[in-house]
Amino acid sequence: MFGDEASDGMANIAVNYVTPALVIMAFQREFEMDLVNGFLLTMAGDLLAFVFCVFLSVLVFRRGKTERRSVLRAATIFGNIGMMALPLQQALFGSDGVFYCAASIAVFNLTFWSYCAVTMSEKGGWKSVIKRVMCNPGILGTIVGLVLFFCSITVPKVPATVMNNLANLNMPMCMLVIGQRLSKIPLETLFNDKGIWSTVALRLVLVPLLMTAVLWMIGVRGPVAVCLVISVAAPAAASVNILAITYKQDVDLAAKSVSMHTILSLITMPVLIAVVYSLLM
Repeated sequence: MFGDEASDGMANIAVNYVTPALVIMAFQREFEMDLVNGFLLTMAGDLLAFVFCVFLSVLVFRRGKTERRSVLRAATIFGNIGMMALPLQQALFGSDGVFYCAASIAVFNLTFWSYCAVTMSEKGGWKSVIKRVMCNPGILGTIVGLVLFFCSITVPKVPATVMNNLANLNMPMCMLVIGQRLSKIPLETLFNDKGIWSTVALRLVLVPLLMTAVLWMIGVRGPVAVCLVISVAAPAAASVNILAITYKQDVDLAAKSVSMHTILSLITMPVLIAVVYSLLM
């Protein structure tokens, strides 16, 4: 019904306008210290998961060509939080879910651009890193939302209505984009690469299960715990494709990895969410 150009346009709208609007409006609430603590705990958990994923990816993917290793490592480390985790957290916990997911989105943007720039020797150095991080729509939306939240500033009715209407597009738009991308991938080409299977085992199974175990042992319960697990259980980010193209890595492997992760996450994420919900709520 619509092709790659329309899908890419919808993805750009979702990332650049819909997600920031959704995040800003999620912060439109009375200041509560419990929310701040949950936000900081979510950021800390995501940073811990990032460090652990980097360690695992370097340990597991040590052989083969650099172009291949970099893609497999990126698919293990970076999850599709904006397109997959955010709609699920919004559906489960409403504005609270979006509030906590904003922390995960901020951590993703910070680690994705900085880690890639340093490890892939991007031209432009740290100036380029800082510019990309600070000009990212997800980061800007989080900063604006936090300022409004801490200062107890209410967005006027007219712009609030506009942003709420934009925010309501998030779930259907993300699902349409993902569905269109999946429809373009021949299934028979996805399941014959052991490296991709390794990233699936790490990203979709091992890391979220370990996060669940850690949260259960230290006594973290409630929406924060469930949102954390959903974020770390998200399939490989579509940004991995951008990384592969930008740095002239294995583009075909990146496309297959993202597609296979997304397909299998339709099975793994509901199961994990059911388990986590029963244990941590």
